[in-house]
Amino acid sequence: MGCKRTREELGPNPNPEIWMDVKTKEGWYRKKRPKKNAKLNSVMQGHADAMELTMPAAKKLIDKLEPWVRGLELGRIRSTIGSRLKKSYLEKGRMDFTYLQDVDIQPRRTMKALLKPRPKVFVTNEVAVSVHTYGSAIRIVRSIYTEYYFELIMLWGDVTKENGLRVDSVESPLYPKDTEEVGKCDLKIDIPNTDQPWMALLKVGCLEEEEQARHPRHYAVKVVAVGGGVGN
Repeated sequence: MGCKRTREELGPNPNPEIWMDVKTKEGWYRKKRPKKNAKLNSVMQGHADAMELTMPAAKKLIDKLEPWVRGLELGRIRSTIGSRLKKSYLEKGRMDFTYLQDVDIQPRRTMKALLKPRPKVFVTNEVAVSVHTYGSAIRIVRSIYTEYYFELIMLWGDVTKENGLRVDSVESPLYPKDTEEVGKCDLKIDIPNTDQPWMALLKVGCLEEEEQARHPRHYAVKVVAVGGGVGN
C-alpha cells in the first residue's frame, strides 16, 4: 500500500507566483495557480456582451408599456425579456421579438389563470383577437369587481434606440360581471408598415364600479403575436 506524499517530498516551490501546493486526502501535490482576471472564452464573452445590450433594451420595452402595466406585479419580467432578446440577437445579430411570443408580462398572474375563454388570434395585415364574453369569464373569487374589458396593444420599432419604440392600442366595451348573456369581443389593430420588429399584446382588466380594480390579480397582459425584423 503506497504512502501519502508529504510536503517535504514535494520539495521547494520553484515559483510560488505560478505554482501552488495543495493538500488532499491522498497527500500533497503541486498545480498551476489559476490566472487572475482570466478572460471569458469567446462564447461566454459573446453572451456577456449581448446582455449589456439586451437588458437596457428590455427596460425600454417595459417603460414604453408603462401605461398598460402600471401597478402590476412584474417580478423578473425584465430579466425574462432581456434573455429572450439576447437569444434573437445571438442568432441573428439583431434584436427582434421572436422569442417573446406567448410571454405573460405579469408572470405570477397569467392570462390563462385569469381568463376562462381562450382568445383566438389571427394575423394578416392586421392582428385580430376574438374572445367569448360571459358573466363568469373571469376566474376571480371573493372580489367586488363589477365589469371587465380588453385592450389590444401594438408595440413596434428599434428597441436599442432612445425613443425608438412606438405604441398604439384599441379598447373593448365593458362587459358586466353579472350577466347570463354570451357574446364575443373582437379587437383589431393594424400591423405597422415597417421592417422593424413588432409585437401585439392582449390585456384583460377589471373595474370596481367606475374605478380600475386595485389589486394586480384583476389583470393579465400577454404577448399574442410577433413579427417583423430579420427572419420573420
